[in-house]
Amino acid sequence: MKRFGSSLLAMLVTFVVLNGTALAKDICLKDNFDTTYVFRKVAPLRPGGAIPLTGMSLFGTQVAPVDGTAILNAAGTQTRIGLFNHGLANGLNNFTVEWSGDATFAGKGAFDSSGSFNQDGDITFSVIDCRTVVVP
Repeated sequence: MKRFGSSLLAMLVTFVVLNGTALAKDICLKDNFDTTYVFRKVAPLRPGGAIPLTGMSLFGTQVAPVDGTAILNAAGTQTRIGLFNHGLANGLNNFTVEWSGDATFAGKGAFDSSGSFNQDGDITFSVIDCRTVVVP
């Protein structure tokens, strides 16, 4: 009986781990400045929760690391996302982006490209098919 309980527990743990991995999905976005953002294996977002975002931004042949966080309000109706784009190694500016959107991360917000912690302009994100993204 003890051996059966251990096997059952091991199967349950494996199922939970594999199911969590299977639920993770890729998210690809394009902004109104023609920059593409790719996030691989994004964890499911739950109401009242937060998830880390790591990925890359692609602008022409330039690729830069991106990191941030997404949160979903307790009602499960609005997602808020904040990102930091690391572009200095490519001779570009670092910038931050913050926006509100739906569960797909599509939405509208603002960016700061001057480091002033003030809004430098508006930005809009739409979801694109990750299979169409080519990483240079």
